[in-house]
Amino acid sequence: MLNKAQERYLEIIEILKKNPIVTVAELAEHLSVSAETVRKDLNYLAQQKEIVRIHGGAALAAEGEQTPTFSSRKTVRQREKKMLAQNALTLIEEGDSLIIESSTTMVELVKLLVEQPELLKTLVIVTNSFYIASLLEMGKLCARMFFLGGWVNAEEQSAHGQLTSSQLKNFHVDKCLLSGAALGQNLQLSAYYEDDMLFQKQAMKSASCKILLLEEAKYRSSAILSVAPVKDFDYLVTNVKFEQDGIDKLSSSRVRLLYVDTEENKE
Repeated sequence: MLNKAQERYLEIIEILKKNPIVTVAELAEHLSVSAETVRKDLNYLAQQKEIVRIHGGAALAAEGEQTPTFSSRKTVRQREKKMLAQNALTLIEEGDSLIIESSTTMVELVKLLVEQPELLKTLVIVTNSFYIASLLEMGKLCARMFFLGGWVNAEEQSAHGQLTSSQLKNFHVDKCLLSGAALGQNLQLSAYYEDDMLFQKQAMKSASCKILLLEEAKYRSSAILSVAPVKDFDYLVTNVKFEQDGIDKLSSSRVRLLYVDTEENKE
């Protein structure tokens, strides 16, 4: 007879067979247990090589334990990403120069920009994303586009590595738009991969205004590589419902919080 933990392990595996990526919060709600219990379960399953731990959640382990692809992640929480992008769009002004990193959230932002051609044609965009470059028709739709070269990651449809990040040192733009991988309760942004950390750190140095888009699923997560405290950003666009201590920390810093209620009118 299975104990409760073993029952949860099996249920988590079944959930992941139906969904490419599931967050800790989603599993906790589905299983009616605490997020801490889910994390312990996921750590055990990862040790057993049944799952892969990623960005505040998990994916079913494939052969070689590959992280879910960029293409598969695009469909995960797409509605929430689009709503965050809609709010971030209000921070972009005619004539801006922008660093836009490769991420599925940024894809939603660029899709919205394409729907506003009069604004888009005034923008200078710096990116390392082949997917975003294709949405911009290789720069035809914006004023100018600079593509950051480097080692090509076919799965992520982007250029990456130290050479990619180092090219950002040659730029000073009006705004950088970044998508957070993990934000701890101490409001420290972190990254899972060195390439992401290097890119985000340099993008922040190269921009006058720093804008962070963060999904609720990424909160109360911690990756091993530190990027920056959230107070170093100018804007935080998020659907995270911070507790009072988090609100107090944000209020005492320069960061301006743009809260997005992604639960409103949710079907």
